[in-house]
Amino acid sequence: MPSNLVTYPELWPMVSIGLLILISVISANAAGFRYLLKQLQKQMDVRFELAEQSRKDSLSHWESQFQNIAESAREWQEIQLEIANLRVELSEKYLRREDFILHQSRIESKLDGLASRLENLM
Repeated sequence: MPSNLVTYPELWPMVSIGLLILISVISANAAGFRYLLKQLQKQMDVRFELAEQSRKDSLSHWESQFQNIAESAREWQEIQLEIANLRVELSEKYLRREDFILHQSRIESKLDGLASRLENLM
């Protein structure tokens, strides 16, 4: 067998050149794959940044909406308090129609009674 190795002296340079070409192709493919992975990573970073920015914008939008709702609720509470105060004030200063009619009829009945007494006295 050692005689076969000696008889093909051109075989080893061809094998080494073939291996060199194979290693070059594999390393070129690996470099290309690494480049594609870096590009994919950049795209993913951009997408995550956009998603984060969108989340922040949405959060600030909803926070402003909730603040508006809280302000509206405070305004409604103030209005309800004013209405309650107005009800108390109205009940102190003014009579209801039914109460006025009741008081008026009592006064009229008392006046009628007084008039009948005066007629009886005369």
